[in-house]
Amino acid sequence: MRCSLVLRTLTPALSRAPKLTMAAGHPKVVTVIGSTATGKSDLAVELALAAGTPPGEIINADSMQVYAGLDTITNKVTVPERKGVPHHLMSFLEPGREYSIPQFQKDATSLELSARSALPVLVGGTHYYLQHLLFPDRLVATADADKDGEKRLSPAPHPDLDPLISSLHDTQRELFLSLPTLPHESPRPPTPSSETSKAEKPLDIRLHELLAALDPPVAARWHPRDMRKVRRSLEIMWETGQKRSEILKEQAAATEAGAPQVRFRNLVFWVYSEPKVLAERLDKRVDKMLERGLLKELEELRAIAARGAGRSSANGAGSDTPSTDYTRGIFQAIGYKEFDPYLTTRDASAAAGYQDEAATQKLFNTGLESMKVATRQYAKRQVKWIRNNILPAIQRVKAQAARTTSDEDAGSVDLFMLDSSDIENWQTNVLDPAKQILNHFLSDRPLPDPRSLSTAASDLLVSSSVPDPATSLEFRRKIVCPVCTVNPHRPVLLEVGKEWDAHQASRAHRKMTRTKRGPPPGHEGRSKTGRDGEKKESAELEDLSLGDLY
Repeated sequence: MRCSLVLRTLTPALSRAPKLTMAAGHPKVVTVIGSTATGKSDLAVELALAAGTPPGEIINADSMQVYAGLDTITNKVTVPERKGVPHHLMSFLEPGREYSIPQFQKDATSLELSARSALPVLVGGTHYYLQHLLFPDRLVATADADKDGEKRLSPAPHPDLDPLISSLHDTQRELFLSLPTLPHESPRPPTPSSETSKAEKPLDIRLHELLAALDPPVAARWHPRDMRKVRRSLEIMWETGQKRSEILKEQAAATEAGAPQVRFRNLVFWVYSEPKVLAERLDKRVDKMLERGLLKELEELRAIAARGAGRSSANGAGSDTPSTDYTRGIFQAIGYKEFDPYLTTRDASAAAGYQDEAATQKLFNTGLESMKVATRQYAKRQVKWIRNNILPAIQRVKAQAARTTSDEDAGSVDLFMLDSSDIENWQTNVLDPAKQILNHFLSDRPLPDPRSLSTAASDLLVSSSVPDPATSLEFRRKIVCPVCTVNPHRPVLLEVGKEWDAHQASRAHRKMTRTKRGPPPGHEGRSKTGRDGEKKESAELEDLSLGDLY
């Protein structure tokens, strides 16, 4: 069954683009993944050109590059760099609206490229988009989006939830039944010294406690601050009448029974760079973005946010409603949040007719460094997603294929890592082997051993035991560190295993342990006590709990 392509498009040509029909058998698809600044886009273009006549066509899988304009902050490939290769699902969505995984799946699978025998080349750093496209039946649909991209839940929860809702205490029942009308972010929590801190729990904490009452295994998987994932798990229950943990178990059982797990015949290239080399490259990229007009684009985004705040006010939102949610839509783009203090202070000073240049410059320098840090952290998360999600998914496919009868029409997936650390030898290390592998893939010839391409491939493409998604809930369960939790509304949560062990050995944890035990006899005068010391320690540990724990 073919889905029609309905895009909120600013580029009329996109809606008339020929479609990529995935319904007839399992067409061949090439996918390019990897961290930002590793050369994914360049490789995708070269592979499309190498695909023959007609050349391949590129499908963008970067959640920020779907937005029209804002080419610098989203690091879009320029028109000359595209070398005439068609690029789809890029620059079509109005900034301020949202785009989701189901929308991406629908739009990508509705493009009929195969009518012209064009090879689809998927490329982007939003790896969960790609994973759900290549490995179907792992996504649970909840609410539809309205014309502004906002999700709207059904007015009432699924009737199968009635017994579970009845088991909640009154406060939690009321909170769950108000889910469709709740804000999408939580106000700042009270300080530990607040008189009302015990009574006034932040919304994200209350939602996490609600999830813990309804679906404990999933609640243990998410940090309370990850309100989007907590809320998403509750929305799944609201719409389907099933706990997310139950759905994961059903999916795992279906996979074990031999249900199809791969949508296409996939050739995946992971473009990788050594972390130290990549960090230096990313810092230089941010500097170049400033030269190309980053601040001007940030000012455009601030204007979009201001218009959105105006609409919220017109719709009756209170004055406490934030003008920007940094976790949604284009406002997730790295740089927007990091430079906000600088731009806010600069504009306020200009309006007042007074400018403290030293203070403003300091805020600018802080914003620049924060953007570089955030970019490096994002690159690490991209690699982490590949290693923790995509590689295990591929291993499960391989294991399943080994247990079942070979089927030429079945989907398959082969992944090859290409080392782009040495940019001077990019053609030798990346482009040439990728073209050779592509040629073998298209002509149905045997593919080489993926670990033979480079030392990095040999080190990182290591087979390991792969738990199914349901089992992984237990492996990735989080626990509270009671020693380091200063504010009960902001617990320090860490994943069991290596992360917990590393925390126990960390300087911050050891310091807090000593603080709570008190100074040794005879050293009372040297102990740092008082509210200032507590606040400093609390701030350090608050930062710790913000880490990439999931």
